[in-house]
Amino acid sequence: MTARWTLAGLAAFVALTSCGKGGDGIADVLLVATVEVSPSSGSLVLGGTAQLTATPKTASGLVVPGRTVAWSSSNAVAVSVTPSGVITANALGGPVRITATVDGVSGEALITVQPFPISRIEITPPQTAVLVGASTELVATAYDAQGQPLPDRIPVWTSNAPAIAAVTSTGIVLGMAEGGPVTITASAEGKSGTALITVTPRPATRLGFLQQPGNTTAGQPLAPPVRVAVQNDLGGTVANGTQTVTIALGSNPGNATLSGTTTVQAINGVATFSNLSLDKAAAGYTLTATAGNLTAATSTSFNASAGTASQLAITSAPPASATSGQPLAPQPALQLRDAFGNAVGQAGVVVTAAIASGSATLGGSTTATTNTAGLATFATLTLTGTGSGVTIGFSASGLTPATSGPISLAPPPPSALVMVTQPSATAPSGIPFAVQPAVKLKDASGNDVLNAGVAITASLASGPGGATLSGGTVVQTSSTGTATFANLAITGPVGSYTIQFSGSGLTSVTSAAIAVTAAPPSQLSITTQPGATAANGAQLSPQPVLQLRDAAGIAVAKNGVPVTVAIASGGGTLGGTITVSTNAAGVASFTDLSISGLVGSRTLAFSSPGLSGATSTPIGLTAGPATKIAILVQPAALELSGIPIRQPVLQIQDVSGNPVPMAGVLVTVSIASGPGTLSGNVAVSTSAAGTAAFSGLTINGTGAYTLKFTAVGFPDVSSVLFFVL
Repeated sequence: MTARWTLAGLAAFVALTSCGKGGDGIADVLLVATVEVSPSSGSLVLGGTAQLTATPKTASGLVVPGRTVAWSSSNAVAVSVTPSGVITANALGGPVRITATVDGVSGEALITVQPFPISRIEITPPQTAVLVGASTELVATAYDAQGQPLPDRIPVWTSNAPAIAAVTSTGIVLGMAEGGPVTITASAEGKSGTALITVTPRPATRLGFLQQPGNTTAGQPLAPPVRVAVQNDLGGTVANGTQTVTIALGSNPGNATLSGTTTVQAINGVATFSNLSLDKAAAGYTLTATAGNLTAATSTSFNASAGTASQLAITSAPPASATSGQPLAPQPALQLRDAFGNAVGQAGVVVTAAIASGSATLGGSTTATTNTAGLATFATLTLTGTGSGVTIGFSASGLTPATSGPISLAPPPPSALVMVTQPSATAPSGIPFAVQPAVKLKDASGNDVLNAGVAITASLASGPGGATLSGGTVVQTSSTGTATFANLAITGPVGSYTIQFSGSGLTSVTSAAIAVTAAPPSQLSITTQPGATAANGAQLSPQPVLQLRDAAGIAVAKNGVPVTVAIASGGGTLGGTITVSTNAAGVASFTDLSISGLVGSRTLAFSSPGLSGATSTPIGLTAGPATKIAILVQPAALELSGIPIRQPVLQIQDVSGNPVPMAGVLVTVSIASGPGTLSGNVAVSTSAAGTAAFSGLTINGTGAYTLKFTAVGFPDVSSVLFFVL
């Protein structure tokens, strides 16, 4: 490439000159005061070169010839300089300071590197198409006059119709709307290039609701009309779309039918459905739109409410059969409905009931008013009459009436019981009444009801607690409607009682008062058991307590009945007062009973003349206090002098001979009778079991002997007589 040089602010390059060699002697004595670099400023195109000259001068402006010039650059990467002052533009930038130094004095020039000038700009591709909503990239290349690309140039991009095809600062073309061709221009340094862009429509891929369905009334057209668009993949409407669009119910909570024109051909990409309606009221409907292979669309949810009330509908029908004069069960209920059968919520509408057919009289409140849900519920309607085929008509002003199904009427049932025969006024506890009661069925008007087989139950209505009613407490009525009891008896404490007679669905009746007297005692019962354990010879704790009772187990209050106690099992001796008499409440309380004997289980038997006795729960007899020491192991009948005898073993015992576990009691042994001497371990302490086992005892000397064993606090004890040989 040919180098080019431009001087900033100069019309032409100033030639650099130098002084001749003449006058060297004078030059040698001249002092350099300044160094002028020529040109002092300028610019080079990238890659260009130029010659700089440096002229040293004295303070008075005389040129100083023959001096050596040292050249340097402040940014050799951008502008380099040779020792002879030739500069080269290596990279864009500047200004770069070029310094010439002579005898320590410097001058400088400021050099800026400029790019090559743009000759033309070309855009590739020069012509292309892009879809609406899509993009394509254009590339602009700048060239110099020699056709060399200038890659470092950044153009400015513009579109002559950005509403159709817009362009970004980096050359990305965006398809905005169908149209073209649009001219896209890239400009830089007064030069520009162009490309032609045509924006084509995107193909139809799906459907979308432009106008969603709004809440509506059953039977009324959806307003505003539902509009469905043929759309491309970006959701834009395809203006030339003519597809046939079909609409149907998606979510159908009311099981409704969609009426109107449900298939419409799109015009300019939009299908309008102007007369759609639903017949059922419900919340949460949706519509679904389909068209061939396009992706279907589902609307937002909407609700359909009921229309104006036009008819009555029976929601709770009266029964198919009923009892004459009795309230109908269930009671009828009527609902306001529109022409399509939807429930209408309207309060304050008066609904009137009347006999529509059949021979009967309608009683109770014959009008009912609708609540906010449009429901009128009757509460007290009755039918009085006989036979079948009775129907009830329901009407309200301006509404289509409703009629019930046929109702069969039956005679009235029994509703109450009355006493025919009162039970005995007095009776002993547990003994059947001398006069047994009888009751009879009556209807609501007090007339006899001759129904057989109705179960009547007798139970205690009042009286002291704990009593029972026995005998035949459930009796069936006879053909006269009478229930006669046979063996009723009250078993319980003395007092006043009444009996209630009842039956299913009947008003009960209560007898007159019955005075129950006491029955004689027949048995004993233990109300306080003796203690579960007792020490040998010690008083029981607690002491037993007994109660007189009759055959039914009821406590009998009777004074002075003797009660005797004895050991029933386990043996031993029973101490204390063994016979006591009952007090006025029929209670016998023992106070000082004790049991003596060997350790083990005992039971006590309680008896009284003419009464069934009672036996206590087991009593565990344990050892009593220690009272003696006893020899468990005696010396042998014959022993040898100087040889250890059979070693005695002793046990601490209570008064009955039961072992007493007592450790640490010191037991000593000595000769009670005999001529010899005793050696060995003559003092032993008892173990935890209360035993003292001697060891090493030896008698020296022949003859007849007895041994004496002594322990503090206990009587001495002597062994049997034995002989030593």
